[in-house]
Amino acid sequence: PLTEAVATPPAPGAVVFDALGEIRTVYDANLVDRILDSGTRAIAVTITDPKAAEADAFDLMLRDLAGYNLYLRSMPAHYVQAASVADVDEAVRSRRLAVFYNLQDSSPVGGDLSRVSLLRRLGVTSIQLTYNTHNRAGSGCFEDPDRGLTAFGRELIAEMERQRVLLDLSHAGMRTMADAIAASARPVIVSHTACQGLRAHRRNTTDENMRAVADGG
Repeated sequence: PLTEAVATPPAPGAVVFDALGEIRTVYDANLVDRILDSGTRAIAVTITDPKAAEADAFDLMLRDLAGYNLYLRSMPAHYVQAASVADVDEAVRSRRLAVFYNLQDSSPVGGDLSRVSLLRRLGVTSIQLTYNTHNRAGSGCFEDPDRGLTAFGRELIAEMERQRVLLDLSHAGMRTMADAIAASARPVIVSHTACQGLRAHRRNTTDENMRAVADGG
């Protein structure tokens, strides 16, 4: 039979931040209370399906973002709609969950770099460069050959840095990932992956790229 899991409390002073988690708009107060009981105080959730075609991705993202906004605002005792470190501090202080928005593919940007600023104003704080396959910015980890970061990808990274949108390199091919790390002036993340040195899987990341991410801050 299933039993209730017993969560190990975080270390004193630690803030538990799930860098790519899931909050669904059907979660009720009791379920969110259980998440808070685990010690989690911040989470990044994916807005829209990263597999959506570029032609549809922006409109789908706007629809999904509106749905999340309505849901989070309907439960102010449980959620902080987050866009900064100060919002995490407020969530910790008030025992709520700070919810950040991310995109798991850059396809909603399309070929229009001005959308990066718009996305930031709408609350998107992190954008993943690719999702498994090729797009305008580079190659995902399912592609062979990995063509590397494109000229548009370099422009996109520069604009994201100007707008202070965090670059996530999960699901990228290793060449594209290495190129993007080298092209970035600010720290980047790989929010969800594992070590290719421990298991040879196309979704996993090489030691070289992990070290390069760490060396970048």
